[in-house]
Amino acid sequence: MGQEKQIHNITKNRIAVKELFEVAWLDFMRRKGVKIEEKIKLYNRVDKEGYLIFLIMIKDHSIVQEIMRVQERLAKFPCANIVLADRLHITIREVGYLSRRKETQNNITWDLVPDIISRASRIFTDTESFTVGIGRINSFPNAIFLEVEDNGELFGLHKRLRKALPTITFSKKEKCIFLPHISVTTFKSNRKFHELKEAIADMKRMKKSMRKLKVEIVELVKIDDRRWPSFQVVEQFRLGEV
Repeated sequence: MGQEKQIHNITKNRIAVKELFEVAWLDFMRRKGVKIEEKIKLYNRVDKEGYLIFLIMIKDHSIVQEIMRVQERLAKFPCANIVLADRLHITIREVGYLSRRKETQNNITWDLVPDIISRASRIFTDTESFTVGIGRINSFPNAIFLEVEDNGELFGLHKRLRKALPTITFSKKEKCIFLPHISVTTFKSNRKFHELKEAIADMKRMKKSMRKLKVEIVELVKIDDRRWPSFQVVEQFRLGEV
């Protein structure tokens, strides 16, 4: 009975994720312009040192090469801002801004980091490596991405991290529905946006076999906007290992 329930939950999760991807796509296709996000200028806030996030870096060479081929097709559109190959990742959970003092609820001081690492380590030690599929192209209002499909492992990690770190209150963005993806471009303008939409729609209609990515390592990374794009690994967790 336990196995039947697990299969039911996996099927339910797959359907929910598929529906959410479709909602994102339909919303994007209705839009006449994109959302251009301004980078947070941490250098104007001397107490801010960066942003902490749990993520899975995409290091499989064949997958990176395939994503770069997608990016090459998008790069000719002036509205697209390509994500660097060594910054491609799947976000599991945002943590908050590193700060010298906890002036707001989503600020993290360095003295809290060891406890965050300790709690996260117990979760990752208890999680075996798993495989995800990298699927079709899609888009949010602020980024073009590739859909990521799995059997609920990513959402499970996301949910367990939320529960394990109850003292941290997150921004409005963190409260959004978790939808695993790999951002391949952001947007820097609305120039030739209509042509870009047509190109993405053509790419989406192409039926391609889904690439498989084995997830064995999760990293806690500090992103520093003062030296953008600077990723610094704070801690690395190997799944299923003490």
